[in-house]
Amino acid sequence: KEKEFQRSSSVSGRKDKKRKRPRPLNKYEAEKKTASISASAKKIKTANMIHVPEEQSIRYRILNFITVFSAISEHVKCKVCDSNVEFKAGSSRGLGLKILIVCPSCNPISIPLIGPAYEINRRFIFAMRLLGIGLNGARQFCGLMDLPPPVVQSTYYIIIKNIHKAASSVCDFFLRQTVKEEIKETCIEKECEDTSELMVSGDGT
Repeated sequence: KEKEFQRSSSVSGRKDKKRKRPRPLNKYEAEKKTASISASAKKIKTANMIHVPEEQSIRYRILNFITVFSAISEHVKCKVCDSNVEFKAGSSRGLGLKILIVCPSCNPISIPLIGPAYEINRRFIFAMRLLGIGLNGARQFCGLMDLPPPVVQSTYYIIIKNIHKAASSVCDFFLRQTVKEEIKETCIEKECEDTSELMVSGDGT
């Protein structure tokens, strides 16, 4: 009984282990997040058919931040204390930023992020690569357009890897779908259940 008491007291006296909280990402690490790309690539590889919804209301515009949000702030007040508010930029990374709503009497409010990385940075680099333009060309474009500089070089290579991973998954998916359709059409033509004799044509490139 004495041993059982000592054992139970030692167990009850244990301190609960504190779980380590994940370290917050800095501005460079946030743009290198690859989890969403890997998850999307796995879904594409295992999917039978992809249906992409089209949203006609989504359009992108280049805005003058000071001009636009200064005009908006003249007609907007804080819903808590009815004070005037200001719009400011924060957490800038490449072409992405967070919009802060600053009230002199209340705590600043920031627009929540969807994931740690800004979509505009990946979209911009992807568009530049489709046009055959690399990081230096992207920097020149941003300079000529009076835009903030794009992401740093290390982040640029991470984005390129993410684009390659996503493009490879989409390519593999459609190639598999094409082979399945060709096998189906060939089987119908030859009146058989399965075949490995397929005709392939190419342009030599």
